[in-house]
Amino acid sequence: MFTPRRHAVAALAACLALGVGGAALATGGPSSPQYGSPPGTSASDQPTALLVSATNRPLRVPGSDGLQHLEYDLIVTNVFTTPVSLTALEVRSDSGRALLRLTGDDLATVTEGLLTQSPVTPPATVPTSGGVAIVIDVAVPAGEVPSRLTNVIDYTVPPDAPALALLGETTGEITGPTLSVDLRHPLVIAPPLHGAGWMSLQGCCRVGMPGLPPNGHRSLRYALGGKRITLAETFAIDWVQLRDGRYFDADGDTIDQYPYYGSDVLAVADGKVVFTRDDMPDEIPNQPPTHVKKPIDFAGNQVVLKLGAKRYAVYAHLQPGSVAVHVGQRLRRGQVLAKLGNSGNSTAPHLHFVITDRPQFISATSLPFVIDPYMHQGDVTPENLVAALSAGQPIPVTGPPRAGSRTHPLVLSVSDLG
Repeated sequence: MFTPRRHAVAALAACLALGVGGAALATGGPSSPQYGSPPGTSASDQPTALLVSATNRPLRVPGSDGLQHLEYDLIVTNVFTTPVSLTALEVRSDSGRALLRLTGDDLATVTEGLLTQSPVTPPATVPTSGGVAIVIDVAVPAGEVPSRLTNVIDYTVPPDAPALALLGETTGEITGPTLSVDLRHPLVIAPPLHGAGWMSLQGCCRVGMPGLPPNGHRSLRYALGGKRITLAETFAIDWVQLRDGRYFDADGDTIDQYPYYGSDVLAVADGKVVFTRDDMPDEIPNQPPTHVKKPIDFAGNQVVLKLGAKRYAVYAHLQPGSVAVHVGQRLRRGQVLAKLGNSGNSTAPHLHFVITDRPQFISATSLPFVIDPYMHQGDVTPENLVAALSAGQPIPVTGPPRAGSRTHPLVLSVSDLG
């Protein structure tokens, strides 16, 4: 039975079937004549399966390994009809030289969920209508930091993908974004702790190291105000202290098994206290935190010290009742401000230290810093760390000690902070 309504629905369905999406359903048959593209068409005008953006301009910091590290993330969104496989990522200098190239398992290792921080299963795949982050760490020798970086991503889609004609082929390449490197010098600070054996258990900037999973600092990203993704802890360091190769005794299930618990925490520069908190209890080691109920709780007991315009030192997870300073107080470099604890989002005693661009811990951007003076005692490999912890043995530190001053202690490096 013919009705105007049914006719309209059928006409609409036919229109959709013969449109861009419907035409792409045809994956076989004779090839269409090759007519080329209309005048003025460029690569940037062509449909792609992915949308790629960057979280920030690359921030640079000289690492304890002697290299300059450039840090940012790429956010990759799938705007196609099927999952899209990433086959290669290349980061090029302004001269076109390849500074970083990742394929296969190496690319999958640094391709993560946006907040979950878990790497994807090789090959690196972006789910349909989903997104992933690619964690970028470009390491170059001192004096060879480029002014710009261009990102190039290669990808593939299945040959039977609906709407394949929209792309024209199963492989694609996206050139961009091109990013200007932030060439500001990192902030120079004094050590936040005293003594030798302080290991960066979580921190910047090594990513994709064999055996090293994503850590809660370099891989932390979340949305603010529905407008942008922030990297709140890129250069944050979780300090634990090795004593005779161990940072806890026995099974580490109680606070008293961490000998460095209660260590003095120091002002890294002259500054003014702008925020303190001292009322959160310590958490039980090796157990999920139970007192973190809202954003401000993540840092636990804390002190925020203003060092200058848009420069704040944040000390987190401090011992309850140990904060010895007050808002408005001016501190001198090296002054004791609290003691190391286990409050907030913490599963073992440590000092979480970071330089930020604003005093609000949860909404700030992490900024690069270097420490002066200190000694680089060596590094711990992920394999040795896992093996030592599993066997209850001392953690081996490799590499000869050397001056580390005016560099950033990288993740799993061990430092004598004087």
